[in-house]
Amino acid sequence: MLVLLGPSFAGGDAEYQRLSKATGMVAYDLRARLKPGTWGLIKALADAVEAERLSTALLAEGFPIVVVPREVATDPERPLVAGADD
Repeated sequence: MLVLLGPSFAGGDAEYQRLSKATGMVAYDLRARLKPGTWGLIKALADAVEAERLSTALLAEGFPIVVVPREVATDPERPLVAGADD
């Protein structure tokens, strides 16, 4: 399962600290992988129960997240990033 952070994430210091607390990840790493105003991958998890637990914690903290199956990332009918000729 892919736990994604939505583009409405503002990315302030306090938000990164809250996100760090909720995910157990280091704020420095979160800053490197998640940018305000764009979709970002928080974690890719093999266990659906763990993904649900993380998403529940993040939603409770007010973060704009979605959880999608891993297969979405490799589905040719659903490109994550539009090609240069699109």
